[in-house]
Amino acid sequence: MTANETTQIREVIARSHSILAQSLILELYRAIACCRIAKLKRCGLESLPYLMAAEATSVKFKDLQLQGKRIESESILDLMGRLEEELTGSATPHFSRSLGRARSLALFSPLPRGDAKH
Repeated sequence: MTANETTQIREVIARSHSILAQSLILELYRAIACCRIAKLKRCGLESLPYLMAAEATSVKFKDLQLQGKRIESESILDLMGRLEEELTGSATPHFSRSLGRARSLALFSPLPRGDAKH
């Protein structure tokens, strides 16, 4: 492979990563908007599809982290935190900046049965 071909491949990969990041950001904005629309709906049945869409996005991003995918973008991490805040009413620590880039799987582990709070 020539140096020119290698450069072209790197450029394609970089563009692909950029497109993926922008797609993820838009998906998170959509989920946050769904949460806000759900809050405006009076009837629970009217808000349910919006909440389900937002929750599905939240689960998708949690699954990516559980699979060991590193999320390098501070914008994406911030939006993930905002989505969780919209869904739960409070920020969740596993998406906060203070934890740095490495995320611990222990944050997603369920409590042992004997230690569960009722």
